Amino acid sequence: MGAARLLAAQRTPFAVCDRQSLSPEIKSQFQKFGAEVFEGQEDPNIIPNFSRIVISPGISGKHPLVLSARALGIPVITEIDLGLSYLESSRVIAITGTNGKSTTTVMVEHILRAAGKKVVACGNLGEPVSAVAATPPLPDFLSLELSSYQLESCAPIPAVSAAITSFSHDHLARHGSMEEYFRCKWGVFAGLRSDGVGVVTSDVAKLAEKMRLTFQGQRLWVIGEGSTNLPSSIHVQLDARAQYVLDSRGAQIMDLRGLPFNEWHNRQNGVFAALLTSQILGDSPESLLGYLTDFVGLPHRCELIGKIGGEPVINDSKSTNVESTLIALRSHLKPVVLLMGGQGKGESYSPIAARNQQIKSLVTFGASGEEIAKDCRTDIPTRSYRTLAEAFANIEEWLCPGSVHLFSPGCASFDEFRNFEHRGEFFKRAMQPHLDT
Repeated sequence: MGAARLLAAQRTPFAVCDRQSLSPEIKSQFQKFGAEVFEGQEDPNIIPNFSRIVISPGISGKHPLVLSARALGIPVITEIDLGLSYLESSRVIAITGTNGKSTTTVMVEHILRAAGKKVVACGNLGEPVSAVAATPPLPDFLSLELSSYQLESCAPIPAVSAAITSFSHDHLARHGSMEEYFRCKWGVFAGLRSDGVGVVTSDVAKLAEKMRLTFQGQRLWVIGEGSTNLPSSIHVQLDARAQYVLDSRGAQIMDLRGLPFNEWHNRQNGVFAALLTSQILGDSPESLLGYLTDFVGLPHRCELIGKIGGEPVINDSKSTNVESTLIALRSHLKPVVLLMGGQGKGESYSPIAARNQQIKSLVTFGASGEEIAKDCRTDIPTRSYRTLAEAFANIEEWLCPGSVHLFSPGCASFDEFRNFEHRGEFFKRAMQPHLDT
């Protein structure tokens, strides 16, 4: 739809093709933009009628229509490519990662806006890039979140700074292997300017070095323990309580205590945002952290919704893999009642079982609920339910006032919900009657 808005604004004739039947509202909107609509079909015979194909992120390079177009020599570009071609005057901060990319993206936007810059957070978060390009005035900066699906097919992003916030098991159905998934993520640096800055975790840097991938920017900040020999790398790390950032010699270079959030991972996201914007603004990373003192986190990402027995209830519905659940657990020192389940991604849940000293009890649900329980119940007291709705119908069996209640599913939502937002809203509604008044 974003691409359609831009093409209509540029008075470029175009058509829309979707394998499914479109809703009357969506079809009508495309037609208002002047589009010819092909719905409920994927006929390669339509391809020769067009001079260019624009694909949405859900379409892989192996799609039959994409292969047909390339066989005919017809250029295939992504929605990202289309939008950026009309935003050449806007400087791009490109951000990807299995977890943490959305929060870092809006933190970058927050810092730049507080510094007086015209900036839009867009891409995989918020508006599509094409929709931004179709809506003047154009911004000075794009804080651009990129998924692996988008990076898989798009041209190198001409970024002034770029980051990979984390990397873990995900999206193998699309990419086929962890190695190919990582190559897509590392592609965020493919178009980085020679004077540009990159930011990664030490785990990401080590994997890049192992796969003999290259970095071409001026400086690569590496956050975390251990070292690599990647060119231009500077190693820093957060201390155990995420109060300071230390250099490779252990000297303090950033004070994080003034940030309004205490979660270890969110403080690391803040460090990412400060490092990504520092060279752009010409200020020290520590001074830029001051712009985050009024930052409010995104919904469904370790979101405090209230308390039970004086202890927090956290909605982390955005958690769709095991690593994100482990990250959420890291932010709590007190015993946790953990709610986990949904549509799994073939991961082992044994890392959750290993946190048995922290997890007071485990509530599992959904398609992978029994599998999670099987991996964990010998170490953690566990109750399993067919659905999240059933778990809440029996809430008296697991509710534990005085403990932290953490909803961090570690799985996709599609077995029971439309998306993670739908799941998170259900959790908040279901938990509301039990919160302290």
